[in-house]
Amino acid sequence: MRIIQKFLLAGLLALTIYSFWPRDNDQIPAIEQWQLTINKSGSTQFMGLVLGETSLAKAQLLFENSGEVAVFLGNKDQREKTPQLEVFFDDLPVGGRIILNMEAGELLEKITQANHRPNVLPNGTIKLAIPSRYVKEVRRLKVISATFLPPVRIDLKSLEMVHGPPESSIATVDGNLHLLYPDLGLDLVRGEDGVDILQLVPVNHFAELVAPLEKDRIQVEMNTVQ
Repeated sequence: MRIIQKFLLAGLLALTIYSFWPRDNDQIPAIEQWQLTINKSGSTQFMGLVLGETSLAKAQLLFENSGEVAVFLGNKDQREKTPQLEVFFDDLPVGGRIILNMEAGELLEKITQANHRPNVLPNGTIKLAIPSRYVKEVRRLKVISATFLPPVRIDLKSLEMVHGPPESSIATVDGNLHLLYPDLGLDLVRGEDGVDILQLVPVNHFAELVAPLEKDRIQVEMNTVQ
């Protein structure tokens, strides 16, 4: 499966799950505490996670939380219906939630075949539990991308003070505005409904993430972003 399919499905499922979660109070996102940077090996690092290197077991230690692990299948209206193994962590120390997208390979097929009672979410997305015999294998998997759901809308001026302005922006037909930081592997998705989502991918795959957004682009002026 192409890596871009994983990123897109992860983002779609993040938006799906987010709609079922209540928002936190007026806690201000601690941008500096996100520790978003590029490490010496050129990999995106966020909250101690290193994309492509950190295992689920290490992530569970970092967040002091086992998270909720499951395999998801996109519904018929979503772009990709390939199984995707994701881990949801709630109540992070810096506020908000994070969804980790794992590189599962052939393990996805084993888990899918072992599930006989899938859970269908209200929008049609299928959720599969992880059989106990595969838990150890799952904990060894590497984090390939992450989707962070901050507790409140991000102050763009504060973000620019830490990371500078986005290199570019893309407004898409679904009403979302994507503020792009390719050097960090960051796509900040600003929804018209007041929801912000940070999608983080390996820097060397950022162009793959942007390509489908270009197809859905509508014209936008940067000075209209607030």
